[in-house]
Amino acid sequence: TALYGVVGPPPPHLHPRWLNINGSEENKVEGGVNGVHRRQPIRIGVFQEWVSHRPTGTGGGNTILDDAVYKTFQKTIQALTTISATDTNTDDGGGESSTPYATLVNFTMPHMSLQALSHAIIVTCSFSFSLLKENFRGLNNRETDDPSDTLQPATEFQLRIGHHITATELLSAMRIRSFAMAQWRNVLAEKVDVILTPTLPMTALVRPNGSDKIGFSDTSLGFQMMRYIWPGNLIGLPGIAVPVGVDSKGLPLSVQVLCLHWHEADCLAVGREIEKMFVDERAKPPPEFFV
Repeated sequence: TALYGVVGPPPPHLHPRWLNINGSEENKVEGGVNGVHRRQPIRIGVFQEWVSHRPTGTGGGNTILDDAVYKTFQKTIQALTTISATDTNTDDGGGESSTPYATLVNFTMPHMSLQALSHAIIVTCSFSFSLLKENFRGLNNRETDDPSDTLQPATEFQLRIGHHITATELLSAMRIRSFAMAQWRNVLAEKVDVILTPTLPMTALVRPNGSDKIGFSDTSLGFQMMRYIWPGNLIGLPGIAVPVGVDSKGLPLSVQVLCLHWHEADCLAVGREIEKMFVDERAKPPPEFFV
């Protein structure tokens, strides 16, 4: 398929693209993974308008990004672009070097609002279709009076919306997904090694009263919370969320690392460096959590 390109699927091994597999002398840094040399600096892509929650491209909302989330994200970017490659290779026996570990690459992405909408349509249809035969009476189609066997009203409402999406609308959403696949792959294959975003544009919210019984449905809020997650879900981009601290209320904050298909090691390598930088700022569970 087009996902693999013209060379077919890669071998089942995880090799970051900045590893010099051929062993040439270009941009050589001693150490690396399993003795393979790493290309430095790593190109970290950021779509500034997207991550700062300003209107983007063909649309976008005007909701202001949670200040703590944005400040922590910028702190992470600064940390990655100011440390040297030597600092990240201390465990591998690397020598002194002034090469930065990462450089910031700004990129843009067209038609973000349409891509996000296509994701919502495809996911809603998928959920509705999978439960079509269950008649909203639980996953096992058990006809009982036990309330636990029924879906919450908010969930049932969302699934019924999917029943009213036409085949033409679903086909259009899938075509937009193909467009999105090409656009994101172009950025990750040609311009950057990984893309960095906040994981969520806000910290955890207080659960509304009564939501444990009747559920909670807020489509606008759902779109906001999915702001940085949908590209991975829509086109299958590998990603990892890395904890980077807490806000003033003690609520956890994290950043998301996205990479190209079949390059999961890119996410793991960058995530490892972020984790090492912020290990002292992460919230630690109380002792009673360990039995």
